[in-house]
Amino acid sequence: MAAMGLGATWGPSAVAQDTTAPADGDWKTYLPKLMGEKADPVLGDGIDPKNAWMKSGRNGHYWQSGRTVIVKTWHQFAIGAEAGSGHYRLSLPVKAALGSDAWLGPTGVVLMHSHATKVNRTGVVVLAHAEFVVFQIDNVAKNVGHDHPWVWAKGDGLNTFMIYEAAADS
Repeated sequence: MAAMGLGATWGPSAVAQDTTAPADGDWKTYLPKLMGEKADPVLGDGIDPKNAWMKSGRNGHYWQSGRTVIVKTWHQFAIGAEAGSGHYRLSLPVKAALGSDAWLGPTGVVLMHSHATKVNRTGVVVLAHAEFVVFQIDNVAKNVGHDHPWVWAKGDGLNTFMIYEAAADS
């Protein structure tokens, strides 16, 4: 082969492309369940006539490639909401590996919004169990729950983003 000088280009056969590699999975939906340690919160079911955007809801999306899982969730409380009782837990779409590096450590972020005070708080998502996560706020010695960081009510919401290791390949 002749020497390749500056400005030379490789021909189409110079770089091998692997066309046999499996494609990564598509984003999938799931209904994340927000649970209370003693009683589950109720998101409500009414729509505020003054604020049509303020309706209850929840949704979740996840993507898995091998044992890597990426999750995004959203929950909003509305008219008829009840805070439940105890620390909050959030269901996972795919069972997590226990004993992984992330177990009992930070695995994501949670953004919490209080409609009454217009305050946002951020916290850490912690993988506490193979089937759910909990939320912790910096400088506070307890998990997020029915009365922490506030009593959850109409218009309040929480969003999460997390990455964790699944117990099994996709």
